[in-house]
Amino acid sequence: MVWKAYVKNHPKFGSYYATIQRQPSWVTKIAIFAFVFAVVIPIAVLVLAAILVATIVFTILALIARAFNGLANILTPPSPSPPHTNDDNQPHTSQSPHASTDYSSNRPSSSPPPPPPHDADGRRNVRVIRRD
Repeated sequence: MVWKAYVKNHPKFGSYYATIQRQPSWVTKIAIFAFVFAVVIPIAVLVLAAILVATIVFTILALIARAFNGLANILTPPSPSPPHTNDDNQPHTSQSPHASTDYSSNRPSSSPPPPPPHDADGRRNVRVIRRD
């Protein structure tokens, strides 16, 4: 490893490296354990606490927003909405105007079925949004 050679030969850090290398392995292990115990574990605990607090705050605020929305729906009267119209300015019905028409009777089997009335271009259920 190149960094070891650099640290060994460095005028300032070389003596520290040599001192660390002369120590028994149990000293290094205890130093690493102390670092983990003093730095890593508290950071992990703080992160978990922050996640827990954020989850609780989010849940409480979501419930408050839901309660306000429900209260607003109860207190405000429903506004009358205009009836939906199709392209012919006729009121929209939930049932297709062609649902009860049987196009299979009185036609030869070799010819394609005729297009339903009011759908001469073959499109159905298309809403055109006009932007002026």
